[in-house]
Amino acid sequence: MGVGHAGTPIVGELRVTAGPAAGTSVPLETGLFVGRVASGAGRLGDEPALSPRHARVVPHGGSILVVDLGSKEGTWVNGERVTTRELAVGDALRFGGTTLKLVAGPARANAGPGRDSEAKARALRSEFPIFERVLYMNAGMEGPVPARAIAAIEGQLELELVRGRSGGEHWGNLEVLCSRLREGYAGVLGCGADEVALTRATTDGVNVVLGGLRFAPGDEILTTDEEHHGVYAPLAALRERHGCRIRVAPFAELASAVTRDTRLIACSHVSWLTGRVIDAEALKQTGVPFLLDGAQALGAIPFDVRELGCDFYAASGQKWLCGPDRSGCLYVRADRVADLSPPTTANYFALADKQRPLDLVLAPGARRFDPGNLPGPTALWALAALDVIEEAGLGWVRDRGPLLAGRLAQRLGDAGLEVEPRGPSTMLSLRVANPARVAEELEAEGIIVRDVNGRVRISVGAWCLEEDLERIVEAGRRIARGANRRPPPSSATSPSD
Repeated sequence: MGVGHAGTPIVGELRVTAGPAAGTSVPLETGLFVGRVASGAGRLGDEPALSPRHARVVPHGGSILVVDLGSKEGTWVNGERVTTRELAVGDALRFGGTTLKLVAGPARANAGPGRDSEAKARALRSEFPIFERVLYMNAGMEGPVPARAIAAIEGQLELELVRGRSGGEHWGNLEVLCSRLREGYAGVLGCGADEVALTRATTDGVNVVLGGLRFAPGDEILTTDEEHHGVYAPLAALRERHGCRIRVAPFAELASAVTRDTRLIACSHVSWLTGRVIDAEALKQTGVPFLLDGAQALGAIPFDVRELGCDFYAASGQKWLCGPDRSGCLYVRADRVADLSPPTTANYFALADKQRPLDLVLAPGARRFDPGNLPGPTALWALAALDVIEEAGLGWVRDRGPLLAGRLAQRLGDAGLEVEPRGPSTMLSLRVANPARVAEELEAEGIIVRDVNGRVRISVGAWCLEEDLERIVEAGRRIARGANRRPPPSSATSPSD
């Protein structure tokens, strides 16, 4: 394609088709920083609508990405506002009144609706470099990392390194990024952005709800026998603080265990142990408020949080949404926001009137429950990962994962493995004599699963291929033929779940 100054390869070319710099071309070498404080071509002929730090266009992993840096007017690709987007030749970029067209560069694979599901899966899979090395089947613990997320945070860190982390511009950009992320989570949940708090983990959301509701000694909270420590520990702490009674019921019998004393139901939407899905309709019919732990559901299975009928929904960003650690969200139904006491994590960002902090005028909606500001790199990674999923098609992603997991469970059962009862989720668990050894042997073969509580847990995402299922089934046949018969070791658990 050519070389730039000092022999640097030119990996693409943008042509300005509208705006103050119309008619000029911008060769892409190491990337382009766009903004009022940029120098040279990045000022786009002094485009008046640019934010000081507007966006970056960067070559990355054989593609070209555009990354919005929290700009006020937004970054637009083919008429759609984006946070990150992989560009194809012919795509039109717009910053304010300036439009640029990518006229040369790597062609992006078309993974649109017209492609069959397996081809779409290959295109999605190509976003995650880990699959070039291993078959990663552990998104139930931590999702695979999309390459474009790294490109996004590298640009943000470079800006913070050179220009600092202070001033109205910096904080204004972070506010825009967090607003975009709030909207992104709301889109996956199926609710309004004002009903979403940005948290650092599922357990953050659980603690906000349990700490915000008012309980009296003897009040009963009902949960299941398949909860993660991120639910059990906050419940135990609540019992110690207020003398509440915590009652545990079988996962499949939760709704029928409700009594007149039950004040709240707190349980998983999808069990982290077995992949079973809670009967939310039955819970709704009880009339008792309920909080769902959505760590293994958000981004994994199709649902609309309003149709579920729950009052509260806490979820992680680092699992099926492939975001960074310390990311997540909490849904608080609009009519329940005022029912929660001011959070013990109340902070500068939770205030509507920052000039009178002792008056505790809280921000409207669920954002008052944010535990603090998100760093720019964290927000950009989370947004980039959401973009990857949305470009593949959220509906397709949430349909394909459970479909493949169901097929795999059937085939493993046919191969002689004991598959635990499960639901239409992305996870399945195998009962084997020595789960730790099985997990180690699979890892040695390049298949990453997890042993947890006496099980081998397999997480199946939309990025998986039919050939992946066959590879796991063949490994399952070897297990069924008599391997791994030593007594199981004591199981360990991970805070990530």
